[in-house]
Formats: sequence, C-alpha cells, structure tokens
Amino acid sequence: MADAVTVYVRPNDPQSDRVRAYLDEKGVAYTLRDVTQDPGASAVLFGYYGKVVTPVVRKNDTMLAGFDPIQLAKLFPLGGAEEEHVRLGAAVRSVTRERAAELHLPFPFGVEVGPVSNGSPAAEAGIQEGDVILTIGSYTLDRGLQQFQLAVGSRRPGSSMDVEVWRNGARFPASIHFPAATDANAEED
Repeated sequence: MADAVTVYVRPNDPQSDRVRAYLDEKGVAYTLRDVTQDPGASAVLFGYYGKVVTPVVRKNDTMLAGFDPIQLAKLFPLGGAEEEHVRLGAAVRSVTRERAAELHLPFPFGVEVGPVSNGSPAAEAGIQEGDVILTIGSYTLDRGLQQFQLAVGSRRPGSSMDVEVWRNGARFPASIHFPAATDANAEED
C-alpha cells in the first residue's frame, strides 16, 4: 500500500507553491487541501499545531510545516537503483571551529570545498577550491557535510541548487546546475 500524502496549502502562498513544485518534481502523488476552502483541513492543522499554518505536508502520521527541502528529502528519499543521481564534482568537508577562525567566518558552519573537477557542476557555477558553501537556498549549513550531502543527494539530473559562497571574506550567490543528460557508464562509484 502506498503512503498517504496530503498537502495543506493556501492560495497565492509562495511557500505552498514551492512545496507543490518540489513534490511534483519528485513524482510524489498527493491530495491537495486548501485551508481557505476546506474547514476540515483547517481543523486538522489547528488540532495539531494550535493554529493554521501552511504549507504542511502530511505523510501517514508525520507532519512537516513549511518548505524545508532538507526535511522533505528525508521524508521522500530517492527511490531505487534505477534512478539517476547527480554529482557535484568537488570534494567537500565540514568547517571546523579552527578552520572557521582561519577563514574569518563568523560561525563554524558550511562546507569547505576541496579539489574541483574541470567541467563539473561546481566548476560551471564558479565554485573554487578553498571556497566555503554557507547556505543552500535559505538554509544555513549548520550541520556541515551531512546536511550538504543530503541536499545534493535529493537533487535529480536537470535540477539546480542555489548556494551562498564565502571567498576571501566576502559572500556571493552561485547556482549549481546538474545536467539533465548523464552517462551512467562514464563514471563508477
């Protein structure tokens, strides 16, 4: 039996639209409930949260409020081996307190970039060895490597990932695009 997924939204809400787009991209089937038109939907949310919040994704007994791609990736992990995975094309490691101090970062968060492969999605985005990726979208990488790997692992070929990068004491945005066409035989894990 398939998991029961319900998405509680309100019209003209950018976060609700982002959740729906995310689930559509992942091919997740769901029932949509508009809290402005469905009093039962509002009652469910009020009973759970004590107020009506949107968007909310409910999978069986799990409720997830807001658009959080990291938590959504945990709730809807990639499927079987036939699915294509993306590669960043760069080595990364968590930023330690000592390394953050050396780089003059205000806090020890993010992932430091090691060697970058020529022509890789990281290289095409302008990311260089020594950069620190601080955020993915609006989410700070406060859990370092594990959080970053989960975010990359939730992407599929043809998708992109907006990041904020720290280089030489300055922040700048970058967008990493993962190519749609991949050759599964070109590289082995």
